[in-house]
Amino acid sequence: MAQRTRTRHPRRSVAAVLPAVLCLALAGVLSIRPAASAPAAVPPADRPIIAVVDFYSPGALPISVVTDPGPYAADVLTGLLVRGGGNAITVLPRSEVRAEERSLAWRAQDALNYSRLGTLAQALHADRVMLGWITRVSVFRQDILAFNADAALNMQMFDARQGRIVWQRETEGFGLAGFPDFAVQIAVERGLSRGLGPVVAAASAPVDRTPAP
Repeated sequence: MAQRTRTRHPRRSVAAVLPAVLCLALAGVLSIRPAASAPAAVPPADRPIIAVVDFYSPGALPISVVTDPGPYAADVLTGLLVRGGGNAITVLPRSEVRAEERSLAWRAQDALNYSRLGTLAQALHADRVMLGWITRVSVFRQDILAFNADAALNMQMFDARQGRIVWQRETEGFGLAGFPDFAVQIAVERGLSRGLGPVVAAASAPVDRTPAP
C-alpha cells in the first residue's frame, strides 16, 4: 500500500515564522524614523553661537541660602542647552564666558545694559546671549527634616546683530530638600528645565551673518 504524504508541516513552519518576520520589518521601519523632538542638525559653521551670562537677581536672598542663584542658573542653563540643543547650536563653555566677564569687569546689573551685552557678545563672537532675571527666591521649612523652596525666573535672549532682547519667557520651579541650599538649587533647575523647549527653539533659529550695509 502506498504511503500517504502529509503536506501540512510547511504551512505550520510558515505560520510560525511569519510573525517574527513582520516584527523585524516593523522594527526596521521604526529605527529609521527621526526623533520628533530632536533639533535639526546644522553644519558647524552655520550654527548659532550661544553664550549664557549670570542671571540678575534684584531681590535679597533668604539668609539661610549660601548659593548665589545668578551664576548657578547660568551654569544650569548652559548644561541644559548643550544637552537639549544637540547639533542645532554651539554653546560656549561657562569657563570661557566667565573669563571674558572678568576681563570686562562684568557686574550683575550689566545684564540690563544692551551696550554691555553687545560688547560681551562681540568679545565672545557670540550670535546670542542668554540671560535672565530671578524675580523671586523663597525658602520655608516644610517639616523638621525638609525645606521647601520656590524660584521665579524670566529667561531672556539678547541678539547681538539687532542689539536688543528679542525673546523672553517666564517660568518657575519648586524644590524640596533637607537643606535650604539644595532646595533652592532644585527649584532653579526645575524652573529652567520647564522652559527648555522654547529656549532651544529660540536659540537655534537661523542667524543672518551677512555684513550690515
